[in-house]
Amino acid sequence: MKNIGQDMISSFEIIRRISGDKWKFLIITHLFNGKRRFSELLYYIDSISKKVLAENLRELEHLGILYRVTYDDPIPRVEYSLTSIGYSLQPVFQSLILWSLNYATAYKEQLRILEEQEAAGTKPDSDPLLDDELNTL
Repeated sequence: MKNIGQDMISSFEIIRRISGDKWKFLIITHLFNGKRRFSELLYYIDSISKKVLAENLRELEHLGILYRVTYDDPIPRVEYSLTSIGYSLQPVFQSLILWSLNYATAYKEQLRILEEQEAAGTKPDSDPLLDDELNTL
């Protein structure tokens, strides 16, 4: 029984390390579209610093999520692409993105209703976050 608990902790740690911050999520999402050079990722991922991008790329490479290929051209370049394990995250990420879009729509609607009720001077019937629409997502 002890191994099951350790496996669960290890699994959670892997999930946390892969998607525990916005940078890794964005890096992986951009790599779903194919190979990217460091400068392209820097361009597409707004407000990330070179240092933070490099650190996250190294960690994702260490986790086996992406490949780093160095070309010895007259002007050296590096390209990053997802491994098969990295690509296997695509349906998971797509589901998370779709869920967040649905949640955002439902949440905005609940806020609109709450604002209307407050403007009319009526007390809300329920907590907008506990409404059935949000619970069905």
